[in-house]
Amino acid sequence: MNFKRIGIVAIIVCLLFCVTVCNSTCREDMNGIWSFGNDIRPPHYSTDEYYIFKDDKFLCVNTISGDSCGYCRYKRRVGCHLFGFSSEFFSVCDSLSNCGDNFAMIADQSRLCESWGAVSVDEESLEFIYNPCRRISDIPVKAKRVLFEESLSDRRNYAREFLNYDICSINKNCYLLDKKHRKTQVAIPKDAIVTVEETKGKYLEVKYEDEQGVVHSGFLKRDSLNFVDNE
Repeated sequence: MNFKRIGIVAIIVCLLFCVTVCNSTCREDMNGIWSFGNDIRPPHYSTDEYYIFKDDKFLCVNTISGDSCGYCRYKRRVGCHLFGFSSEFFSVCDSLSNCGDNFAMIADQSRLCESWGAVSVDEESLEFIYNPCRRISDIPVKAKRVLFEESLSDRRNYAREFLNYDICSINKNCYLLDKKHRKTQVAIPKDAIVTVEETKGKYLEVKYEDEQGVVHSGFLKRDSLNFVDNE
């Protein structure tokens, strides 16, 4: 009888454990690119931020001129933090877990693990720290420009690290080239932003979004691009 009771208790514990784990959020659930525009708390502060979660890192990009991102120190427009989860609710936590009920973070240049509260996520939406976000496929040009400028300042290639491509600026007025490297009708002005996936070779395939929001794919000479150099 005692063995039977022990078995029943063990089954109940296992079921409770499974329910807890199944209801928890994990890093892989949040991985991707998210757009945040409005805090749900009064007075509903509006901003224009983009969040990129990859593995155990959280990158925040703010595109409002003169503003800083919500999770960046020293009035920075970008912030790179470690993130995970905790069983604690709004408190200092012991460590970051891969899965849990509450979003937790170790801010850039800090050793303090802080739990910020419950997080919910599905395929298209994310809410953490009162931030309702929607999933997007890529950050817009305005965010790419901020990320490029801050990457130059930090000598850290955030785009390659988090987005698997390079963000470059154009160092002179030029035209997009076709596959045979002939000039097309697409003019690209100096200081415009383009993205580059493969960085080897004299001619590189790039993507350029014009002022009308039309994305053009083609080629440019490597020496017409300004890259971010890591330290």
